[in-house]
Amino acid sequence: MGELFTSPTTLFLYKDDQTLSQGNFQLAAEEDQATILEVLSRHPLLEWTRNASEEPSCRIPLYSAFNEEIMPYFKLPPRELRCKDREIHLSRVSLEENELEIAESARVYSCIVEDATREGDDAIKFENARRVEVGLHPLRKRRGLQAIRVSCENFLGLPVYSHIHLVQPEFVPRSRGDSDGPSAASKNVFMFGVDSISSLAAVRLLPRTYLYLVNNLSAIVLGSHHKVGDNTFPNLITILTGEKRTHPASSEHEKDQFFDSWPLIWRNFSDAGYETFYGEDFPAYATFNFLAKGFKESPTDHYLRPFWLAIQESKVLRSSSNLCYGATPKHELQLDYLKEFIRKKRENPYFAFSFLVEISHEYQELVGVADDSIVEVLEAVRAQVVSGETALIFLSDHGHRFDAIRQTRQGHLEERLPFVAIAIADAAQKSMLRDNSRMLTSHYDLFETLRSFLPKSHRPAPSSVGIDLLSQNVPRNRTCAEAGVIDSYCACAEEDSSTSFSSNGYPDPEIQRFANRTVDFINFLLREEPKCSRLALRSVVSVFSIGGEEVFTLKTSPGSAVFEVRVKSLTDDLREDQLSRINRYGTPCIPSEILRKYCVCEK
Repeated sequence: MGELFTSPTTLFLYKDDQTLSQGNFQLAAEEDQATILEVLSRHPLLEWTRNASEEPSCRIPLYSAFNEEIMPYFKLPPRELRCKDREIHLSRVSLEENELEIAESARVYSCIVEDATREGDDAIKFENARRVEVGLHPLRKRRGLQAIRVSCENFLGLPVYSHIHLVQPEFVPRSRGDSDGPSAASKNVFMFGVDSISSLAAVRLLPRTYLYLVNNLSAIVLGSHHKVGDNTFPNLITILTGEKRTHPASSEHEKDQFFDSWPLIWRNFSDAGYETFYGEDFPAYATFNFLAKGFKESPTDHYLRPFWLAIQESKVLRSSSNLCYGATPKHELQLDYLKEFIRKKRENPYFAFSFLVEISHEYQELVGVADDSIVEVLEAVRAQVVSGETALIFLSDHGHRFDAIRQTRQGHLEERLPFVAIAIADAAQKSMLRDNSRMLTSHYDLFETLRSFLPKSHRPAPSSVGIDLLSQNVPRNRTCAEAGVIDSYCACAEEDSSTSFSSNGYPDPEIQRFANRTVDFINFLLREEPKCSRLALRSVVSVFSIGGEEVFTLKTSPGSAVFEVRVKSLTDDLREDQLSRINRYGTPCIPSEILRKYCVCEK
């Protein structure tokens, strides 16, 4: 059981200057990953000293990133991701030079190139086919054109090659009706997101990235940063709008609504003349498209969804290894483009939000295979960050929500504490950020911080609870409610005790009655959904207490769904926001974003 410690959960890795340079713990990001993990696993808690009056009132149970309770669920370092190279290589696109190269080995084939044109947000069509010969071919930039396909046939007319390439679209700055647009002093804003990474998981699964952020970019980690919603959608929406909004699928009236009219902050940056980028690599479960309509028009100047739809439909993907597109890991496709976007010579500043989803959401343990590639992106942006040209926010939406680790005490806490690190060059802003990093923060604060980078005339209305972490003090006694965090997601608690039960036996009758009442409540939520099975209690997996609240893990049948419920008393009336589904659920048979996690579809 972890010792209670009032500093942020990750501060055991660094001192007040947020470096890893004490004694024999000097590490470089170039170290072999296995060596880094071995050293981190031996690292003792470094003493955190400050005046008692400076301690935040939010107290979080302190666990090691390598706590024995959770390590059985991980194999570290991760196994290598090997992409089988089954295709010939006949084409290459240079994003820097904006040209297509057809290899000499294609001379015996007939090749064409086509544009992958966006048709709404869920379809593409290939058009404007033109023949290409061996050699270099300049690519004409078109607004909104993000991908091309190169296809080759042999002399019999049989297909021998097909490959999707990212290309750079034309950027046309939006006209401004005022002079308060970006100036020479305007900062680029670079948001790099990885789905489902807790503050401790970043240390455990992305050690090189963590070390590079802290050592090479002097990034400051927010040690008590809380999620504000259950899954990706509500958390990203709060970061991007400063608001709490329900998913359109939850309303019959709004289910066919596009997101074009939503006040997403990249629109403010675009209106201010910024070049904007949004990329998310998992099209089937994209934040704005899963159970939703997405965007009618491209939301940003660089919008990678058409590319990922083309990849998803390609023949190459069907014959590729898992997480690969041909010989290339899929995450590298987005990150390679991102590096070129960062390096691009431009007159206008940029706003970029790159969000990696598939490798971390679907395969938590495998996210480490992207560690080196993420560091390469950070290396590409380092000079801009150090010079003050770019502000970097490295973030996640929430911790890991599924699988057996969520049935542990530490997994329960980690899920509520997503990783966030901010790198900024300005000394005064960094000092304020360092002070605030010790306090309770939430995604509402990230919105306020993003808002502060905009010219004043282009800033959206402030959120009701957010605090700009670069210019305003977060109160030492701030509560979860004051940060927009409901009780169920609040990690500010002293740990009490825990009890685990076998899957074939129930605990005492009082707990069994409560467990049955919880299942009855879930069935009540699903009462108007005929496609969902009626659930029955199968077992009580565990019960533990955190901060005077009881946390129950229940397994139901059919379908072996595992639920977590957190209450102050066994006699409390239950609310939907006290419940979480903590194992994976398949393709939904009902449209509701909220109810689908409770539904076990009738066969």
